[in-house]
Formats: sequence, C-alpha cells, structure tokens
Amino acid sequence: MANTATLDRCIESCTSCEKECRSCASECRGMTDKPEMVDCARACEMCASECARTVQAMERGSNDNCSKCASMCEKCAAECDKYDHEMCKHCAQSCRDCAEICRESAAA
Repeated sequence: MANTATLDRCIESCTSCEKECRSCASECRGMTDKPEMVDCARACEMCASECARTVQAMERGSNDNCSKCASMCEKCAAECDKYDHEMCKHCAQSCRDCAEICRESAAA
C-alpha cells in the first residue's frame, strides 16, 4: 500500500490525465474528415477509463491498479504522438506524466 502523499499525487495526475484524454477523444471524434483519428480517440477513451478506475482504487487506499494505468497511459501517449494536432500533443504529455507518477506509486 502506497503512502498518502504518493497516492494523492497519483490521484491528481490520473484525474488530470483522464480530463485531457476525454477532451482529446472528443476533439478527435469530431474530425470526421480524418478517419485515422478514430484510433487516437479510442486510445484516449480507454486511457481515460483506466485512469478513472485507478483513481477509484487509490481513493480506497490501493495502488494495485497503478502499473496497469501506467501501461495504458504509455500506449495512449504513443498513439497521440502520431498526430500533429495540439490537443494530441497535450494529451500525450499528460499521459507520459501520469505514467511516470503511476509507476512511482506502483513501486511505493
């Protein structure tokens, strides 16, 4: 079980990442003229869901989901990095930050 400061930091990061991913997914889904953005939207939606599940677990004091969340965030960042859209770049950075903090939390 991680200490409270580590969990709080991870909750904050996952909450921020979830928000960025949901926003990116929405924007990507709106690009109907670019069908390749569906993959980005799907990755963002999956990542946002994983971040939400991780926050719920951490709010109960468990860091058990942190490694899985870190992996999902890394996959989402890799997908978002494929595109030049500003929203995708912001999302990718948020995902990388979240993955790093989740890995720290998982190890705590």
